[in-house]
Amino acid sequence: MRQPTPLYLVSFAITGFALTMIGPSLSTLRDRTGSSIAEIGSLFLALQLGFIVGSVIAGRVLDRFDGHRVYATGFLALQLGFIVGASGGKFVDCVVGCHGGDRNRIID
Repeated sequence: MRQPTPLYLVSFAITGFALTMIGPSLSTLRDRTGSSIAEIGSLFLALQLGFIVGSVIAGRVLDRFDGHRVYATGFLALQLGFIVGASGGKFVDCVVGCHGGDRNRIID
């Protein structure tokens, strides 16, 4: 059986790079949303609390199911979340528009 270690290392690196870009973009994020520094700080607090809760849930799920499949599913869900978040909701509009039959809404 092939060792998944290189794939894990690459996927952890990709996730780490994507998550570390949040901190330096603090001022840009604040300017684009018109938020105060306290509101952006609350966003980072919520992000960290999400990591803690997600780690507890992931630990229980990893104990019950095959670790490789759980990790692959979680990694794909995280990357999909990055795509949706980075597109500002346009990705969801595209998927709904393309499959919902309203193709003109995407062009507008």
